[in-house]
Amino acid sequence: MSYQRQLRENGEYISLGGVSYRIDGVEGLGGSSIVYKASYSDGLNTEHSHQVYIKELFPWHPKGYVYREKDGSIVGINDGSDLMKYSKQKFRQGNQINLKLLTEMPSQVSGNINSFEAYGTYYSVLSLHGGENLESLLERKGDSLTLLEAAVIMKRIISALECFHKKSLLHLDISPDNILLMENQVLLIDYNSVWNMKDNNVQDYAFSEKAGYTAPEISLRNFSEIGFTADIYSICAVFFKMVTGCRLTENDIYGNGIINKLSEGIPILTREAKSAEFKTCQIITKGLHIISRKRYQNLDELKKDIDELINRINKKGISKAALWESSNMLFRKQNFSETFLPRKIKTKDNYVIGLQELNSIIENGGKVLLKGAGGLGKTFILHKLWGEGVKTYHPKAPVFCYVSLKEYNDYSDKTGYIRRSLLKNLSFNFKTQSGTAAFYELEKLIDGKETGVQTGKATVVLLLDGLSEAGNRKENLIREIEEIGKKQSVGILVTDRTKDVTEYALSSFKVAELLPLEEETVIEELKRKNLEIPENEKLRELLKNPMMLELYKEILSAENDSKEFFPKVQSVKDVDGLVCVYLNKMYSAQLKVDPGNRSMQLCLKYIFYHLLPDIAKEMNRKKRPCLTLEEMYEVVNKNYKKLHSKNFGKAFPEYLGKTRLMLSEIHNSDEWFDFSVNEQLAGKLGLIVRNANNGYELVHGSFLDCLVSFSDKNKKIYISKQKKTAGTKAVLCIVTGSIIIAVAGGILVNMYGTGGSVPAEKSMYGDEYETNVKRALLTLQYNMGILSSQVTAQRNVLEEASSDSMLNSYPDENVKFSQLIDQTYSNMESLPISTLKADVLEELIVQNPDLEIEYLKELCQMPNEMKITMENGLSRLEYIYCDIDSPYKTAETRDEVVEVYRHYLDCYAKYCFYKLDYFLLNMAPDDISSFLNDSQYSDMFRDYFTTVKIGEQNIDEVEVAMNYALRDLEDAEAGMLEKGFKIQ
Repeated sequence: MSYQRQLRENGEYISLGGVSYRIDGVEGLGGSSIVYKASYSDGLNTEHSHQVYIKELFPWHPKGYVYREKDGSIVGINDGSDLMKYSKQKFRQGNQINLKLLTEMPSQVSGNINSFEAYGTYYSVLSLHGGENLESLLERKGDSLTLLEAAVIMKRIISALECFHKKSLLHLDISPDNILLMENQVLLIDYNSVWNMKDNNVQDYAFSEKAGYTAPEISLRNFSEIGFTADIYSICAVFFKMVTGCRLTENDIYGNGIINKLSEGIPILTREAKSAEFKTCQIITKGLHIISRKRYQNLDELKKDIDELINRINKKGISKAALWESSNMLFRKQNFSETFLPRKIKTKDNYVIGLQELNSIIENGGKVLLKGAGGLGKTFILHKLWGEGVKTYHPKAPVFCYVSLKEYNDYSDKTGYIRRSLLKNLSFNFKTQSGTAAFYELEKLIDGKETGVQTGKATVVLLLDGLSEAGNRKENLIREIEEIGKKQSVGILVTDRTKDVTEYALSSFKVAELLPLEEETVIEELKRKNLEIPENEKLRELLKNPMMLELYKEILSAENDSKEFFPKVQSVKDVDGLVCVYLNKMYSAQLKVDPGNRSMQLCLKYIFYHLLPDIAKEMNRKKRPCLTLEEMYEVVNKNYKKLHSKNFGKAFPEYLGKTRLMLSEIHNSDEWFDFSVNEQLAGKLGLIVRNANNGYELVHGSFLDCLVSFSDKNKKIYISKQKKTAGTKAVLCIVTGSIIIAVAGGILVNMYGTGGSVPAEKSMYGDEYETNVKRALLTLQYNMGILSSQVTAQRNVLEEASSDSMLNSYPDENVKFSQLIDQTYSNMESLPISTLKADVLEELIVQNPDLEIEYLKELCQMPNEMKITMENGLSRLEYIYCDIDSPYKTAETRDEVVEVYRHYLDCYAKYCFYKLDYFLLNMAPDDISSFLNDSQYSDMFRDYFTTVKIGEQNIDEVEVAMNYALRDLEDAEAGMLEKGFKIQ
């Protein structure tokens, strides 16, 4: 049980400076002081009293070495006397600063009436300004606090802190309990931690800490980093508390912890427009950055963003900055993996330009219709321009906004689609007055009425993707494009498959054509990827289509581990070959998404192997590349009935008797249509797309012939199986089994890097380096598995040790516990620990001097160290529980030992994780992907993988997190040593 300070009682009187004060209650408790609400009689009208606060210096000591005597005086003994001496020094220092600021800026500083030395300690009598401290307000209001209220409080906190920073003073103790809310201002109270930045003896200064509010550089005593940003961190931590309702934790500041916390559907944010939510998250993540130089550097920067947030909350947030922010956030949510290759664009007068010239035209208010056939990469061109346009924000540069026109046909209200799309991510309700106001504010923006735009530059650039996919009835859309196109302050680039629309509309738009890739570009790209250049001239011509080139690159770069239900292509010579291998690869990847879900895997196999080919066959039969909703439903309904057929099960035995397993959550053909077409083919897999008329098309027409061919082969198998003998069926089963074995073999080949004929992308360090890296990572992965088993085994023993029967020392249970420890250690002893080969290490050092070899060696050595620690730990635990001379007889003392041991293991796992993360950040992503996929399921690391994207963070952040974890581990080791455990 922790020590509790003895407070003065209500109604008690204390004498300070000849005045008798009555204690009326406790207002607040801090680490060094207690604040009482008190009163004293007026000297003239004695029947009336004055209300004040009395601050009593009474520092908390964990062992109670600072305590109150019976006469009310405060006494320090042992090291408590040193604490008392130091606390008095800080109290006097804070009091001096308070009085100085009160003289210079009385309206901005909490009032200090007088200070006294009495009862063995110091007291300050403070003005009772009224109001309420922020901590009380948050407890009282809970989720009812609005974002506007929080933002206004933040602005007032900034104003209160400005008077400190102007005097080169840091407050260093900003938290809700030290923030006093007045009617129109905020006062910062408690000056005991204030530090003058002009004081050069920073290393002699004993900084105080408050969990959840103290900046990391203070906690880590990184003196060179301590500055204004430390206070800014604290007030942003207060903002975090107001927004989330939770105090900031250590786990929050690591990796994506803050972002994850802010993504949990927090009530205060869900009630606001998206632009306000975005700005709130931006302020918090920047203000709480673990690295001080990446935070707001001064209060003016923070105040500017708070003002912007207040504007957005008040529906005045339709600014260039807000529009850029929503566009930037939308872009970052996309997943663009395609390599950008130089493209050429032909204008109407046959002049050939590049992407930079096209960007210049629209950036300066030009209007362009970019035409091109399917697969030429029109969407990718828009994405490229979009990404460059939103990379950074500048008030004098245009905002690039991408709008997909594919969804136009799904909108019931066909007016203002583009404007609505721009406002969609700002979450305005267009049927309300605020939505109408937002429309008006947007119109002012795109009219160029916002100041700060460079002469001749557009305010907004609209990237309108896929006019041909917007449906047949798009008169309102075209009318809106023409209307916006008349504005000089808007640049527009709209894509279409043809220029037909210019015959009746968009006459002011310049027409440009996206050309296929140059053959030299294709060859250079294949050489860059070390891929085979096809000899077939028709195939080389085909590869000028960027989609087909990407497909070709994927196929030749793919690992040879696919489960090939589509025809295997040993040498890709035509479109069908490309498509078939692509579908094989895609199917194999989908199996890995649900590795343990047999039902889902069977359904996916059926969708790839039967349903998709049947859809293509129907398109081919109707001699058009699409099906209406009714036609698609008919195909899927027949397919659903076929799955239930006994004859189908006999033809394809892998489905025989599996209908119940596959369709356990699907009860009729309607639900099968929704699952197979909407959720899988058109959703997750993206192999089917909805067209402008609500029909269905293959994602690319070139897939058709391959799928039709496969449908025909399925049909032949189905017919022939009705005539085959049982022996033939057995052969099919053997073949099916062989395929499964081949897949397992493929996985092993992939893991150990041997075999396979498909060339992989080469490392900049060469093949030998890649081989050595794989050997080292395999050793590391194996040893991390051993380490995880060691930690888990100890946790299991501790779980048993914390049971009621063990804590209460039942004799029979002691024998079982001793046997459990012996068995645990015996099991762990039998696990061989791998050793990094010296020749591998030497070669890695020569091949890549930048590689963190020492971290690799230390990580691989950790199971050996843990083995000794575990032996000592379990032996000590056995003595504590089972030895007759053990002093740990009570449940309380035993439980304390278990918690110390458990805490040590938690800290150890955390430090190991960040050390591993730091090492992996020095590796190439391709080298560690397999390692990460396997390691995330280990018992020791599972919790961390859910909150931290290992291998993707800033290395400085990870290093800070690792130092925090090491400090925690050292503290935990000290706790273990105190209980008699030996640590290796």
